[in-house]
Amino acid sequence: SSDTCRHYGYLVADNGTEIAVYMKDGRVVGQKLRAPDKRFACVGEMSNPPLFGQHLWRTGGGKRVIITEGEIDCMTVNQLLGGTWAVVSLPNGASSAVKSIKENLDFVCSYQEVVLCFDNDTPGRDAAKAVADILPPGKCKIAKLPYKDANECLMNAQGKAVVSAIWEAQQYSPDEILHISSITSCPLDLI
Repeated sequence: SSDTCRHYGYLVADNGTEIAVYMKDGRVVGQKLRAPDKRFACVGEMSNPPLFGQHLWRTGGGKRVIITEGEIDCMTVNQLLGGTWAVVSLPNGASSAVKSIKENLDFVCSYQEVVLCFDNDTPGRDAAKAVADILPPGKCKIAKLPYKDANECLMNAQGKAVVSAIWEAQQYSPDEILHISSITSCPLDLI
């Protein structure tokens, strides 16, 4: 909605170019431009940007932060959750997810729970696992969407599925760790 876009500082120029504003310490540090033909360009200091929307949420604690792969998905999730939870996005997509999270680790780790709601494609799933590996054990959950991303879900009348995916996100566990809850039975000779 226009209210959600205004809240996040997401603008559309007269020529149809979408402008995602990145802020830090109360000032604009950069803008990411998305042309109508989906070409991207950056203006300003975007070498180590904050997460998109990070300026809207407090550092130093909170119950949950949800991280998406892109700005439109960020605003979609925020809107679907009624604007009540911290929702931010990666500034440069899945390919730089680990770098972006490492640069903003204090903010991310200040929340009790981190829910990754990345795209439901191979780069998104791989990036979610890579990010989860750098977060403290037990802090990260990964949401699984029925469509490619949160906005595509919304466009296909599956907004409730996005909300469910976030609330039902599974706690990430590296492949080499087996949780007791995943064991259905234990052979007696192991006891």
